[in-house]
Amino acid sequence: MESKFHSDLTGAKAKRRGEFKTFVFVFNHQRGGMHPEVSRVLAQAQIDHAPLTFEALGPKHLLADVLRLDRHEIEEVFGAPIQAEDVIYGVGLRT
Repeated sequence: MESKFHSDLTGAKAKRRGEFKTFVFVFNHQRGGMHPEVSRVLAQAQIDHAPLTFEALGPKHLLADVLRLDRHEIEEVFGAPIQAEDVIYGVGLRT
């Protein structure tokens, strides 16, 4: 994990120099939240690569961010249409 982090950070800094102020590390560990090693790596990176800031984004936060998007934006993110049908409910009074 640490080598992947450093590889991604090095690549981002080389390809996007000066284009970002925050590096977001996305992880997919479903249970237990962020691994302590990720916290350590992010804290050290904050020291080593100031003035950049570092954040972690896990599955729950990523899902929450996606669900804030409009349908067409979600389809853009996933590169596929969302199959959904309109459902109409009728309510009537019986006499």
